[in-house]
Amino acid sequence: MMQVPGFDNSNGTEENIIPRKAILERTLPWEGYHKAAIISEKELEYIRRYDKKPEDIKKQLIEKEGPAFAELFLTFVLKISNPETLQYVLTLIHDLLVADPKRVELFYQLADKGPGFPYQPFVRLVSRDDKDYYVMKTACAILGILMSKAQRVPDEHVDFLLRWSIEQLRRPTSYEAHVAVSLLQALTTKDEYRVAFSNAGGLSLLIEILKTQQTNLQLLYEATFVVWLLTYNERISVNVADTGLIKVLVDIIKVVTKEKILRLAIASMRNLVDKSKNNEEMLDAGLIRMLAILQNKKWGDEDIVEDLKVISEALAKNLVVLSSSDMYKKEVQSGQLDWTPVHKSEKFWRENCTRFEENDFQILQLLQRILQTSGDPLSLSVACFDIGEFVRFHPRGRSIVQQLNIKIDIMKLMAHQDPEVKKQALFAIQKTMVHNWEYLSK
Repeated sequence: MMQVPGFDNSNGTEENIIPRKAILERTLPWEGYHKAAIISEKELEYIRRYDKKPEDIKKQLIEKEGPAFAELFLTFVLKISNPETLQYVLTLIHDLLVADPKRVELFYQLADKGPGFPYQPFVRLVSRDDKDYYVMKTACAILGILMSKAQRVPDEHVDFLLRWSIEQLRRPTSYEAHVAVSLLQALTTKDEYRVAFSNAGGLSLLIEILKTQQTNLQLLYEATFVVWLLTYNERISVNVADTGLIKVLVDIIKVVTKEKILRLAIASMRNLVDKSKNNEEMLDAGLIRMLAILQNKKWGDEDIVEDLKVISEALAKNLVVLSSSDMYKKEVQSGQLDWTPVHKSEKFWRENCTRFEENDFQILQLLQRILQTSGDPLSLSVACFDIGEFVRFHPRGRSIVQQLNIKIDIMKLMAHQDPEVKKQALFAIQKTMVHNWEYLSK
């Protein structure tokens, strides 16, 4: 599995969050806590030995007395309610674990030292009434590290955090949603949590965020990160075909320019190829058109190049299997047309023009919808051309187009501002009026 570095795109939701550096510069009243009988003499001695000391001293202390310091920090999280001190202690714990993830073992050893240890002290901070987002986010980050590396976590903690995360995702513009997605980035590194989250409806909420939050780059990155992790689960990846995930990933690839986000979207697609009906959905969503553009682009990450190659080869095999009629139908159903070879193939039109009668002229009606609603000059030009070719090759083409009122829609496009659209609309009208096609230039 590829490693993805963090992505920082500051936005308004975090403008009131205190910087970590400012928190660590605080001088805390440990003696005052001792005088108030909040911490013991022994706890005061331990924190004096650790606090504000150089990193090499802290490392030595953790190596020699790691369990004692882990218990000290957990006890402080439970005992101290002052927000500034709580922020400070959580930052110390987070830094300790990030510096060496193996230190999670120090906390696991405390399972019999207190109720719900080592998780409960942090779980209770996740849904704080005071909305201290720094506390919430740091507690979630610590929980993510502890839970993602544990052999087993009590079900009540997992259930609570997944329920809480899902509830926050229902309000994607809230800062709690950012906190929840940050937690999920850590939890879904573990396969059993991927399944539990997806089963609880989490994937559909992430898809909605991918659809609606494409200008919120930090949230989009984090949500795409979680989606990418979910696609590593076989059960999830074979059942996404009807969720809309593939289409929204293709949309992200089309409109987002940040390489870190594109990297995750493309890597997710690679995990989904050749699973169930996913390849067909990728073709329907117009991914094959994007691949040529993406493969000609210079990328700073070789993983993207490799992923694009794998996706392209998989979809190419599908195109070989599909008949030209199937390919054409899928393209028209997507609403996005291009000058693919099938459009200008006389063999295709001779062999398939009568199939346009199927399902009450469904394909013709879809082409008409493109004429009426599309803002893409390329799709409009190709649609005009195709209707003209249908008229040209179908024995009753002219009367059918007249009957469906398609000719009126084409005539409106003769005044379109795009010259190619105007030209193809004119040619299509000419094809409804003449019989000697060899004298009509195309």
